[in-house]
Amino acid sequence: MRRVLPAVVLATVATVAIAGCVPMVRAGDYYARPLERAKSRSVAIEARWRREPAPAGCAATGAPIVFVPALGLTQHSWAGVAEALHACRPRVLVDLPGIGETPVTGSFDDDLALRALVDVIDAVAPDGRVVLAGHSLGGAIAARLAERLGTRVEALVLVAAPVAPFTLNRWERLLLKASVWPPFLHLAGGGGGVRLGLRRVSVGGDEIGPLDVALISDEWSDHRRRGAVREYYRAFLDVEGVRRSEAALDHVRVPTLLVWAADDSLVPGSVLVAAEKRLRAVSPSVEVIPGAGHLVTLSNPAAVAGALDRFLAGLPLAPAPSPAPLAAGRSEIVVGRKPGDRIWGPARELFPIVGINALFPLAGRTDLALVAGLARGGLDRSYPLEAGRLVFTVGAAIRGDASGWSFAYLRATGRFELVWRWGGGYHLDGTLLVDPRNGNVGGYAAVGYTPSAIPWVRAFVGGGALPGDGTRLLVGVEVDARLTGWLY
Repeated sequence: MRRVLPAVVLATVATVAIAGCVPMVRAGDYYARPLERAKSRSVAIEARWRREPAPAGCAATGAPIVFVPALGLTQHSWAGVAEALHACRPRVLVDLPGIGETPVTGSFDDDLALRALVDVIDAVAPDGRVVLAGHSLGGAIAARLAERLGTRVEALVLVAAPVAPFTLNRWERLLLKASVWPPFLHLAGGGGGVRLGLRRVSVGGDEIGPLDVALISDEWSDHRRRGAVREYYRAFLDVEGVRRSEAALDHVRVPTLLVWAADDSLVPGSVLVAAEKRLRAVSPSVEVIPGAGHLVTLSNPAAVAGALDRFLAGLPLAPAPSPAPLAAGRSEIVVGRKPGDRIWGPARELFPIVGINALFPLAGRTDLALVAGLARGGLDRSYPLEAGRLVFTVGAAIRGDASGWSFAYLRATGRFELVWRWGGGYHLDGTLLVDPRNGNVGGYAAVGYTPSAIPWVRAFVGGGALPGDGTRLLVGVEVDARLTGWLY
């Protein structure tokens, strides 16, 4: 017992300490603005948005700027740019269908997504024009919208937009196409996994604010939201999708700004050169931001806002349409995030767990144990079968044989666990067994499986020695109660 107790205490302290590295992140003041949707919608899917007024003191205001975010990012990815912008224009920050605060949708195509955004534009500028600004995927969408809307678009701003052919590296293809990696994201903890990913695509990734990291973590930890991301990839970023966006540039006849990051490792400078050639009829303005990576709206919002201000300063201002869009009844307020709402925190990556473990030593005996502990990792809150975790439990076992039941030993288990939604889950564990009455020590290692249909049941087989006994084959079953629902 003296050997086991220090190990148990050390493991518990280490688990809690690791969880303490997960910051509690809550929604900020940006979310005090009401969330809106179009009252009249042309398609079943919908985009939602928040709007910010033009800066106080503007003598006249121009057409609103509609900001479209990058793949897998929410409207908040433009919040820093909108705040730093001085242009006398309202700002409309959009969540794409299936992303952020919009309802989760099923399959859709590029036409449905574009029509949902036309609904947004009809609501925020029913009698006027808009400036379209899109980052990455949002830039490809903005280019297609500019082609579709024609003269309703006053100007176009493309930030690191994939509007000419380029090649994703193998890790990016794996992230977007494969379904084998999500449990590993959960294993790392969504926040930690996302921070590592951001450093691969953005220079100074650690400068990206904790709220944006938390929002991305929330998106990528939900299999339904990742499904929407794959739909956008298929519709806009595969080979045919990029070609359609490139062809859309041929129809752009409005002032256009191309903003690029000098160190973009995702959408390279060759795309910028190709876009300039396609847009030569409008002589696009070009701004390259030094020392920035692909997620430039997150890591360098002031630089992006400065580029927009210089570009928009050359466009004339016109009186805003009257009556105001909201008063005209084109949009309605819906429930959204509020300041102080929890976005991410230790509760998303540290889970209490209790269970009953039955061990069969194959000698006419059964060992029955009650166990409790902590799981460090995460799971899909919309589909709890998908998980990746490191689990530590302690417990006590009783033994049943022909003479009845009696105390057997104390136990401590460490387990590595990966669960896929359709393939079930697999785990490796090692267990230390100690009989405190006589100091006998045993242990076993096991490999196990849990079916997706009943994820709270694990069956395993292994080998080892029970306290005071010889080495033998062991099989067992464990039924776990994963105390997660109340944590969300």
